[in-house]
Amino acid sequence: MIRHYLKVAMRNLWKYKTQHLISLAGVGVALLCFSICLYLVRYVHDLDHCFENYDRIAELSLYEEANEKGGVMSTPVTLAEELRLKKQDGIEALCVVDHPYRDRPFNVEVKDGKQLPYTFNVAETDSSFFQVLTPQVLCGSAAVAKVTPNSLVVTESMARRVYGDIRQAIGKQLVMTRRLSTSPDSTPRTGGIVYTIQAVIADIPMNNSISFLSRLDMFSLNDSEGIIQSDARYSIIGSKTFALLREGVTPQDLNEQFRRSKVTHHFDRDYNVAVYPMGAIFLEKGALPVIALVTGIAGMLILLVALLNFYHLMVGSFLTRVREFCIRQMTGATASGLFLQLFVQSALLMLLAGLLTCICIEVMDPWLQMEVTDISLQIDSIELMKQTFEYLAGLLAVSALVCLFVVWKVRRISVHTGVVSGVRRSGKRRLRDMLLGIQLFICWIFISLAAALYLQSDMTGRTLFNTLTIREKEQILSVPMDFSFMNATQKKDLIHQFEVLPGVMEVLPSDVNYLGGMSGTGMFTEKGNRDSYVAVNVMRITSGFFHFMHIPMLSGQSVREPADLVVDEALSKRIGKEVLGKPLYDFDETPYLVKGVCQTFVTNVYRESEGFIFMLTDFDDYCGHCYVKCKDGQAEAVREGIRTILKKNLPESVEGRIGTFMDDISESQVLEFKLRGVILFFSVVALVISLLGVYSAVTIDTESRRKEMAIRKINGAGVRQIVMLFARFYIILLALTAVLGFALVEFLLRALSGMYTVFFHHGAGFYLCIFLLVSLFVAITVAFRIWQVSRVNPAEEIKRE
Repeated sequence: MIRHYLKVAMRNLWKYKTQHLISLAGVGVALLCFSICLYLVRYVHDLDHCFENYDRIAELSLYEEANEKGGVMSTPVTLAEELRLKKQDGIEALCVVDHPYRDRPFNVEVKDGKQLPYTFNVAETDSSFFQVLTPQVLCGSAAVAKVTPNSLVVTESMARRVYGDIRQAIGKQLVMTRRLSTSPDSTPRTGGIVYTIQAVIADIPMNNSISFLSRLDMFSLNDSEGIIQSDARYSIIGSKTFALLREGVTPQDLNEQFRRSKVTHHFDRDYNVAVYPMGAIFLEKGALPVIALVTGIAGMLILLVALLNFYHLMVGSFLTRVREFCIRQMTGATASGLFLQLFVQSALLMLLAGLLTCICIEVMDPWLQMEVTDISLQIDSIELMKQTFEYLAGLLAVSALVCLFVVWKVRRISVHTGVVSGVRRSGKRRLRDMLLGIQLFICWIFISLAAALYLQSDMTGRTLFNTLTIREKEQILSVPMDFSFMNATQKKDLIHQFEVLPGVMEVLPSDVNYLGGMSGTGMFTEKGNRDSYVAVNVMRITSGFFHFMHIPMLSGQSVREPADLVVDEALSKRIGKEVLGKPLYDFDETPYLVKGVCQTFVTNVYRESEGFIFMLTDFDDYCGHCYVKCKDGQAEAVREGIRTILKKNLPESVEGRIGTFMDDISESQVLEFKLRGVILFFSVVALVISLLGVYSAVTIDTESRRKEMAIRKINGAGVRQIVMLFARFYIILLALTAVLGFALVEFLLRALSGMYTVFFHHGAGFYLCIFLLVSLFVAITVAFRIWQVSRVNPAEEIKRE
């Protein structure tokens, strides 16, 4: 019987092959978007689930009595030390993990005693790490790592990347090549501290609260340079403290116990200790839940648009076969048989859509990743397919419900009525019109947000370093040079090689990426008066900085001597009085003299600039970055030249990264530049599916009124009158959904504008352009179908009726 139902389904699908193919493609692509969005939502929801004892691990936090909800996300190392001494009931073990955001540079011993420079993402921990977080040890000894000074426990991916075979990593030594801020005074600036790999563990998934979306390369234990053994642990708060709870004890139980016992910890003052489930603080204090919610809503809206089309077409095609179903009833067909026949057809369509989704996932696998500076997310295509099958099962269940609804509706029709006249559907299209309106409403939202993100990214690109045009920013190469294995002289030699390349206009060395930090954070207006401190961004520059950046001097002169300073207009206005000739002092009370005022230097659009101070240097002590200005159209050739120079001068383990000024801007402004492409893709999908819905609706309208149009043509109606007969409804529907959609978008944009110091103008012209653009596509879709119908010969149509 199933074989028969499949043959009937194939015949019906082939009868309306174009409509079914369109709806199938729409559901397939929408299911892909939905699956990716829900993958991200579940990725966040499963935070820290990779740890075996997740349900028994609690995270500790500090808060003041008067501000319980304003607790800090980090804790001092001393909290775990104190709680171990107190031997709190309910706690089996305590573990401290300190994960600084700056990577550590090492010289790594590889084959044949050769050493290569590497930079690793290192987290420091203590000997309870294996008991509390229970990593899977692949080789080596956890017991040895617990008791050996400066032990390293490396991840499998790090071991394979450096040594090839994970067993070859055991016993290898790494020499740190930079002094840490927590290192003892005896450690030289160039490091030299030796670490030994004692164990290799399985990779820790990146959806963990220790280093979210950042790959951990290794953990250090008994670290002589870290915070856990440093005297600085009494004055630094920045670690995470995890407690492994005893069986039967929950974080809520321990938190209540701490509250009743008034457990406190003294840091700079007394704090109360709070207990949370592992990862709860990270989710509560961060924006991840909001991002996950928005992503999930976006995915559901896209899928909803496609499903409205799909089920509307499916129900419509079923109800056109009422006469067939009633005849089957007369011959003894049961309700279950009718349901099975309908479900086979709908399930076949849905499975084909799922197959299309899986093909798209397989094809897109190399692009299913996101990398922004140190943050990376790789979507596992196998896991994504598994989740897609789960959603497909849910859609099959929905299809079954829709088929049950059709069976119920058909069974309510008498056999005589069904055989003689089928089902009357004219005048009862309110549900269809409402579903079409929902599709267009969603379409307005996505298209408006995509346009807004593109306009805002353009505004951001022009505002940051606004003395340069976007074209100039695209012709300036940004070359990171934070190579710990090179001294300043070697770096200057590299910069000189850049400078003599054909197509290079000038070079600008710097100690930092201008979008990634600054040289200092403040100065004093009065010598010896610590109360005269002024919070300001301090930038070390060369004498060619202002010419390179096209920054005009508003008054005074540029820096010429090491004791000269230039302040920007924003700082000049903050001080509120004449600054030319005014002395300023650094933390060592070295005097500097303000020689000039330049235009405001804009490096951030999320907050108003505190102002900048520029001081002259030659970077003999440290150079961490270099900007290369190229002649127009020569950027790619210069990039290849720089890449060749870096490949020749850098060790094989170091990969030189070369971007442009605009690349740096796009990486720093993730919301506009990274999200706009995703929203644009969703917008295109929503628009195409909505247009298919409009085409389907106008097709049904014109087909059901062919006789009416024939009579109107006989009575003198022209193409214009026939077009307006159908277009009036779609004009009203477009206008109504646009008003509702634009109102919601305006609310969202006003909320979003509060994040920026500059925001694009989203007045009536912005919405009018979007309305005209979408209306044009809808008009073309409607006009094409009506034009086809208007060409019908009225005599032939009446004869057919």
